Amino acid sequence: MKFDELLEAGRRMEKQEITANILSLAGDPRFAALLGLLDARRRVFQSTVSSPTLADKPGALAHVAGGLNEALNVMDTIKGIIEPAKARGPQPPEQ
Repeated sequence: MKFDELLEAGRRMEKQEITANILSLAGDPRFAALLGLLDARRRVFQSTVSSPTLADKPGALAHVAGGLNEALNVMDTIKGIIEPAKARGPQPPEQ
């Protein structure tokens, strides 16, 4: 499937189906590649947000901080599905 087809299929899934699929994927060692990609993006955002060159650019800093926050949120959501007791923040209510 192409990316857009996968995205559309994901949009049609219910939360329980998404959770079940992520749990199933967690058993596949190739899933580590996706987590590695997410973590690499998180590290880029983290190093950029810490850069002194953004100190006088509040708009750019806010943009990068938003990216860092979202990367952390996505990773934490996946972690909360795979290891519910180890998630770092409050979990969204079940629907």
